[in-house]
Amino acid sequence: MSGVLLSRDPAQLEVSLRDLHLPFQPQVLSAVLGLRDDTRMDFIELDRLIRADQNIASIILKMANSSFYSRGQEIRTLPQAIGMIGFRTIVSIVAAASAKSIFMSGNYARFRRYVWQHSLVTSIIAKIICEQLHWKNLTEEVFIGGLLHDIGKVILNHLDREKYIEVFNKTFETSKPFREAERELFGVDNGVVGQMVIKIWNLPTVYREVAVFIHRPADAALSHLPEKDQQIIRIVGLANQIAKANEFGFFEANSSVTTSDFFAALGILPGSALESINWNEAIEKDPYYQVFSFIG
Repeated sequence: MSGVLLSRDPAQLEVSLRDLHLPFQPQVLSAVLGLRDDTRMDFIELDRLIRADQNIASIILKMANSSFYSRGQEIRTLPQAIGMIGFRTIVSIVAAASAKSIFMSGNYARFRRYVWQHSLVTSIIAKIICEQLHWKNLTEEVFIGGLLHDIGKVILNHLDREKYIEVFNKTFETSKPFREAERELFGVDNGVVGQMVIKIWNLPTVYREVAVFIHRPADAALSHLPEKDQQIIRIVGLANQIAKANEFGFFEANSSVTTSDFFAALGILPGSALESINWNEAIEKDPYYQVFSFIG
């Protein structure tokens, strides 16, 4: 689709996006995200889905045998790995492996650094925020929300790589937001495209909401969403800001939203545990970063 200009009409946009051919099977991710961890049948189904993708299976075994998880015990089989790492963490690993396969289709260093690495680091920071503030019931969802929050950039880049390089150039030269440059060149921005493809892929609604509201922590429209979804969106938004502030991603100087806005929206008070974290050190030690980060 060279030279593509996407329609702003939702129905026409959806038709265009349904015709995409990506190196990715969204039905696998959708199926995994729909599993629970309290039935033997879902345990068996998770094992089956993982076995269907050799890349994901090898990544899970690699994670299971890392120093972070293995505690010196050699893990040789997927059921062992699932038991060692934990069902919900396996789901996050599958999401990360699936996301990387899509993001890597960008296949140039600047895209990998400012889109894939930024998305991965955002998900890791979001996970750490939940661990530090004892919101562990949200850890998996914020992690996946972080991975997918820029998926619209991947789709736009896939549609017209040369034009997306122009988006990078405009953003880097003027510090204008990516979404503004995308609207100029494609007719729509990554947030609109992201929420649409997440809908098409039949992924949970909250990830569409993250794509829409990630830069708008105080938007009045958020009040109409479930309280849990509001919190997930704001945690991913805060993680996005922290990632950029630590040079994992491009910090748009013209952005009107700040880290303080997210702290206020989340009710995080001064002196919280987050303020003492060395983010670069925490990210580099994280097993997800060690396995999935690649910008070459």
